[in-house]
Amino acid sequence: MSYDKLTDEQQEQRAALARKLDLLCRTIMAPDGAPVTYPKIRDYLAERYIKLSRSRWEYMRAGNKYLVDDKLLLSAIAQYFEVDPAYLIGPESELTETIDAALRFTLAERTSPVKLHAARTLGQDVSPEHLRRLTALLEEIEAERNR
Repeated sequence: MSYDKLTDEQQEQRAALARKLDLLCRTIMAPDGAPVTYPKIRDYLAERYIKLSRSRWEYMRAGNKYLVDDKLLLSAIAQYFEVDPAYLIGPESELTETIDAALRFTLAERTSPVKLHAARTLGQDVSPEHLRRLTALLEEIEAERNR
């Protein structure tokens, strides 16, 4: 099926998968302690005889083009991140909400020091109005990433 002929439900599924993958990639580190990258995912999957092209990975992450519903692929990606495969495969459920909440909490923990550092560092040299605007901008960026 052509990606421009997806139903509204399929487009929503595609966007939800992209959001979940983005959240996983931004909150969970690779086994070596570094950020997750395409080559790491590709190599992990290749060890399990599952092929993932860069273009497929990119459109899965971007939420554009085709709907990826390959259960074997999505299960293997979930295993890489050490989350229940139902998080990527299944429809929205209490499980996915729980994982989402935990990942968002982790992300908030990671961005909080940035806000605090900016407030402490810039607080002396910047007007209260500019500091409020900077904090609002950081919160807006964080909210945008959580969508």
